[in-house]
Amino acid sequence: MTKNSTQLVYSGYTNASKVFFIKGRETVIVDTSRPGNAQNILSALERNGIPRENVSLILLTHAHNDHYGSARALNDVLHVPIAIGEADAPSLTAGENVFPLPDSAIGRIAERALAIMLKDDASIAVKPDILIGGEMDLSEFGVDAEAFPTPGHTDGSISVAVRDGDCAIGDLLMGLLPPRHTPKFPPLADKDAVGRSLKKILDHDPVGLCPAHGSRIEAVEARKRLGNRIK
Repeated sequence: MTKNSTQLVYSGYTNASKVFFIKGRETVIVDTSRPGNAQNILSALERNGIPRENVSLILLTHAHNDHYGSARALNDVLHVPIAIGEADAPSLTAGENVFPLPDSAIGRIAERALAIMLKDDASIAVKPDILIGGEMDLSEFGVDAEAFPTPGHTDGSISVAVRDGDCAIGDLLMGLLPPRHTPKFPPLADKDAVGRSLKKILDHDPVGLCPAHGSRIEAVEARKRLGNRIK
């Protein structure tokens, strides 16, 4: 592929948060879903015509185990570096889940619910090879894309923007959900930090935003619907 042919594609598989592939000369896997899904992700690579040896990096948007749960098992097969935001690295290394301080009653309810759903589990802990603390060019991994910090859902959350394409945003926003089918801020987040991170994402001029939960959001729709929340 040429430099400008890099694409962000949905893997076509999920039983929790979405897994994305950034396809260029090589392939970067973005997030790994819950524990127990390594084989499903390997099968999704095959369905998308991606040889295992073409994978160059596993990149985790944040340290909740519905996103990193299968990273260790997947990497037992692929043997590639694992990257995560610097602030979330201790939780990944310990097999824990990191939560921001809830700033509302809904946030506190969401925190309790997530603590029940996302059990800390040292057996899925994995030590990252790369800590992302600023903008990181991913060209050395064979894709024309950039990873950068977008705190708000967690302090160490990151997003990954394909140049002239879409941006994977983890849980920074919830996608197009009923009843109004509009993008939403997550219930458990630092809303001011999310607003600042959303501005940073839109400053990369993406075509669309790809959240881990819900549907893809056109960038123009995000500006229209959430413009008053952008810091």
